[in-house]
Parts: sequence; structure tokens; C-alpha cells
Amino acid sequence: MAVLLTTLNECVIAFDVDKQKFLFISPNVGSVLGYAADSFYHNSNLTYEMIDPADRGRVKTTSDKIVEGEAVELTYRIVTAHGEKKWVHEKKSVITDEQTGHKILISLINEHHLEAGDIAQISKIVEQVTWTRDHLEVLFNNTDELIWAINRDRYYLYMNNAFREIIFAETETVPKDGDHVYLNTNFSQKKIEEWEAFYTRAFKGERFTARTESVDVETGQSVCFEVSFNPLCKSKGKVTAIGCFARNITGLVENEKAITDQNERLRHIASISSHELRRPIASLLGLINIMDRENFQNPENKEIIEHLLTVGKEIDETIRDIIDRTFPGGDPSDQKYQSP
Repeated sequence: MAVLLTTLNECVIAFDVDKQKFLFISPNVGSVLGYAADSFYHNSNLTYEMIDPADRGRVKTTSDKIVEGEAVELTYRIVTAHGEKKWVHEKKSVITDEQTGHKILISLINEHHLEAGDIAQISKIVEQVTWTRDHLEVLFNNTDELIWAINRDRYYLYMNNAFREIIFAETETVPKDGDHVYLNTNFSQKKIEEWEAFYTRAFKGERFTARTESVDVETGQSVCFEVSFNPLCKSKGKVTAIGCFARNITGLVENEKAITDQNERLRHIASISSHELRRPIASLLGLINIMDRENFQNPENKEIIEHLLTVGKEIDETIRDIIDRTFPGGDPSDQKYQSP
């Protein structure tokens, strides 16, 4: 089999993603990639490290989108063990080993010969992509909103600085692209089920916004976030990645609650005004109407005045109830008001 593989133009590499180790490297790896096979077996990250730094971000972004059973093709520059730069073309796919259940990354890589015009064109495209990526990074990292993206296996594809900082505050571990979303988290099972429900809806292709609460580890206070879930990439009708945008809306929620509480108090005040206050006022008007205003010395006026005082106190108590409902804890600006 090894002899047969040396006749191929492509270098064949098999990598166990779960164990992070190379399973097979074809003998012609030296002529194609400029490294001996042992170099890869001793350094499981060499296939990434040999990529020209200018192309690493683009290659990683595309590689992270690989869906099992589908192939991804890339053309990029590598730096050989002797410092030589060369262009290669790679076709890679992921399969599952039936015996171990491990995910296996299969790569076919061959040297890619380019004309001068092709090199210039590709270099221009790479520069444009790099410029766009760098400026988007600046934009995403200069906002307080939390931004992250994950794949179907719940691994991070991207996180902005604000998101990394809040995860670090909760876990004391700086998350990295490629980490699992629940790695080192102190999420309860209930919280995990809540987020799984959100992610499942998004991976079904639904674009939606939801609210979720958490506890600020520094203050211990409850904070509320509004999270937007957005399908990003599709392959054969299946969403392969989603982007999430979260903003702290604790102040907004508190304002909404304050308005709701105020409206409730106003409803109580309207009820008191239309029922409890109208009754003593009606009694007051009735007593005034039967008072003998032509002869104030009329003995019956004394009894009417005593009733007026009783009704007045009842009105005073009702007014105080309205004030208490309008200003819970008392009206700080109404210090001069005193009951008789």
C-alpha cells in the first residue's frame, strides 16, 4: 500500500481528531511538503504550523467549517523545513471510524504550480481577505456586545474579546477557538438544557431573539441578556454554523419593571379615586347641603359638623393611601403635609 501511495501526486495524511495524533502519512510527504514523516508524528500541530502565517487565518476559518462526509478544497502557501515557500493544494474531509467512533481527518495535498499572474491575483485576494478580517476584528472587539459562533458539534469557531472576558470572569480560564461551549463552565443542568434548546432551534434554520438571565460573579446580582441567534453557513440545506450576539439589557428590564409597577399603582389610584374617595366626598357634600347656613346657632349644625370631621378624617386617610401607593415609602417632596 505504501508503494502504491508513493506513485500518487498527492501526499495522503490521516489524523485522529479525537486523539490528536497522526495515523498515517504517505512516504512522499518529504517531496510534497518538505518535511520528513517523523516531524509530523513528533508534532501533531505541524500541518498548521507549516502554513505561511499570512494564510493561517483563512485556512483555519475554512477548515473549521468542514462537515462530515463533505470535502473542502484549499490553496495556500507553506514554509518547508528549509525555509522555502511553496504553494500547495489540499482536499480534506472528515469521516468517522466505525471501530473506534473517532473522527478521522483525511487530507490529500499536492504541490500547486502557479503562473506569475495567478500568484499576483491570489496574493491580492489574500490581502483583501486579510484586510477585511482585521477590520472586522477591530469592529467586533470594540463593542460591549458579546459575539461568538459555533459549529454543530458545539465547538467555538469565533469569539470576540468581550465574550472571552465574561467567560474568563466566570471560569478563570481564557476560552480559545476550538473549545467546547461547555468546557470549564459552571452551568447547571437546567442552564445547559436552556442553551441547548436555543442552539437546536438555530441549527434548524430559525433566526430568533431570546432573553436569558445569569449571575454577575463580581456583584452577585442577576443580569439579563438579549441574545440573537443567526444561522451562518449552510451545506445541502443543513445549517453548519450559527452566530450569536448578546447585549446586557438589565437596565432596560429594570425600567420595564418600574413602568409596570407604576402602571399598577396608577390603576390602584384610579380605583381608590373612583370608589373609596367618591363615597366620603358624596357624604361631605350631603352634610353641607343639610347644614342650616342661615342660622349657624341651630343645634343640629353641631352634629353635622362632627360628622363633617369624621368624613374629613376618612378623606385624609384615603388621600394618604393614594400618596403611599404613588410614592412607596412616602413622598420625599411632601414633608409639609400633616393630617389634622
